[in-house]
Amino acid sequence: MNPIESYKEYLKILKNHHYKNYEIDYILQMNKSNDHHFIGYATSKENNDEMVYVKFKDKSMSEVYSIPDWDFNVDGYLLSELEQGYTIDYMSLECH
Repeated sequence: MNPIESYKEYLKILKNHHYKNYEIDYILQMNKSNDHHFIGYATSKENNDEMVYVKFKDKSMSEVYSIPDWDFNVDGYLLSELEQGYTIDYMSLECH
C-alpha cells in the first residue's frame, strides 16, 4: 500500500468510527512477513486536545483508541514506535 492509499484508508476508518472531524497527523508503517501494519494519529479539528490512535493492517483489520490529552507524548508514542521499526508513511505539515 502506498502513502496515498494508506491516507485514504485511514480517512475511511476515521469516518466509519465517527471521527470524520479529525485531521491525520501521522501514519507509520511496518512491513511484517509480506503484511503492512499501520499506526496513525489524528487530532480533532474542533479541539486539539482530542486525539485518536488507529491501528490497521492491509484494510483487513482496524482498531481505534481515544488518547487522553494528559497521556500523549511524542517519546512514549511516536518515537517509541519508530524505534520498534515503523517508518513514517505520512506526516502533516503542521506536525513536521
